[in-house]
Amino acid sequence: MDDSYPTNVNRAKMANGVADLFVSIHQNSNTSATPNGTEVLYTVHSTDVSGKLTSQIAAQFIQNYLVKALGTTDRGVKNRTDLIVLNQTTVPAVLIETAFLSNQDDADKLSQDSYKDAAAQAIYSAIVDMMNQYKVR
Repeated sequence: MDDSYPTNVNRAKMANGVADLFVSIHQNSNTSATPNGTEVLYTVHSTDVSGKLTSQIAAQFIQNYLVKALGTTDRGVKNRTDLIVLNQTTVPAVLIETAFLSNQDDADKLSQDSYKDAAAQAIYSAIVDMMNQYKVR
């Protein structure tokens, strides 16, 4: 399978084949300049099992780490069933919205390398801690 620019369906298929966790990193936007902050999206799967890492657990872990590291508004974690990369995966999957490009304060932060580095480090740390605490697959 060509992974140079896969469709969202193919992204989900690739994750299902080999991944323990699927993470998609985005910047948010809105028609209004007012919304700001960080949120992480997930979908609840019928295969979620107690004691194992779930999409909701992964979303909350990453949300907590990002908000603490970035000092952004905590918009929470949200169950979204309409996103292919979340609802077509069989592994825990999250879509991270680190900040809003449509909000000037957030956009200014997103233009700073130190902010992007802090976001990347927070996501990495959350994943490492999750994988140490929860069973996968």
